[in-house]
Amino acid sequence: MTAATTPTLRPARRNWLRLSLRSLLVLFTLLAVWFAIVANRAREQRRIVSALSQWPEAMILYDYEWDLSAGGEIPKPRPLGPPPGPAWLRNWLGDEYFVSAIGLFLTGGDGQAGRVPTQEQLELVRDLRGLKVLSFETSSITDSGLAAIADQTELVYLWVDDTAISDAGLAHLGRMHNLKYLYLRNSRVTDAGIDALKRDLPGARICYGKDGQQKIK
Repeated sequence: MTAATTPTLRPARRNWLRLSLRSLLVLFTLLAVWFAIVANRAREQRRIVSALSQWPEAMILYDYEWDLSAGGEIPKPRPLGPPPGPAWLRNWLGDEYFVSAIGLFLTGGDGQAGRVPTQEQLELVRDLRGLKVLSFETSSITDSGLAAIADQTELVYLWVDDTAISDAGLAHLGRMHNLKYLYLRNSRVTDAGIDALKRDLPGARICYGKDGQQKIK
């Protein structure tokens, strides 16, 4: 019996080894692809954040600092603490491998209203994927500027108060179906433009109006 069964066991063992090696190769390939995606995202975020940091009016929000799940008219800060991940690994790879930039305030206060945002800044905002909070309050953002960032469809909060945005600019926001809070106070939008946008974004809370007369839809 032993002599008859031994030859059949060896091919089975070899087949199992081939299957195991093939599975390991597939696993390593998937891990390599995953790490390449993570590394590319981290490098791109580092490039954009570094460029945006050249402007003193830019303030960047990170996911470990702010809790958007709490809802409310403004994002809620989390308890202060270091970024996630082992400190030695963050020092080696960089914080951007462990955190995501989810918000950007690029406002035009202190005499900057006529200079923010520039075309270069708009391109950086367009490329910073996954933004959930964005403010161009008191800036020179235009209707065409909103068109440049229309692909930021994960936005939850958007401030464009005290700007020249008109109904033409609202047309570029209709694809932002995750938008929950939109602020357009002291802009050029009309009731008709807001009504049209509300049909595209029924779940959004839109604040607008002029001269202290706030309207909410």
